[in-house]
Amino acid sequence: MYECEKCKDNGFIPIVEDGRLVAVECSCRKERSARLRLKNSDIPARMLEIGFREFDCKGNGALQNAKDLAVTYYKCFRHIESSRNNSLILCGQSGAGKTHLGMAICNNLLNNLKVGVVYMAYRNAVTR
Repeated sequence: MYECEKCKDNGFIPIVEDGRLVAVECSCRKERSARLRLKNSDIPARMLEIGFREFDCKGNGALQNAKDLAVTYYKCFRHIESSRNNSLILCGQSGAGKTHLGMAICNNLLNNLKVGVVYMAYRNAVTR
């Protein structure tokens, strides 16, 4: 039994086009790729819906600036992804919104730009 009966789970469907046998990408391939990116991201299920809209700046200029920078990073990612200067670190006191903004960036990269990401909680990464 296959997950996709059309392509028998290989991601491509053989067709004859102009007398030649060619492979056409199956619609399931993109879905399977998205599921794999999500699985490999290690993002906890409770964080999959976090976005920029839900970030409350509470009228605080520093929080608004952090949000604006996070949104700009996401929007400019395609221009910087191949450069050496494509990393981001979010620093600040507890409760400042670092995790929320980081997850908003990750979720947008995963869902909109189809970029693989890996979630690492700082405390876990440092102790490893």
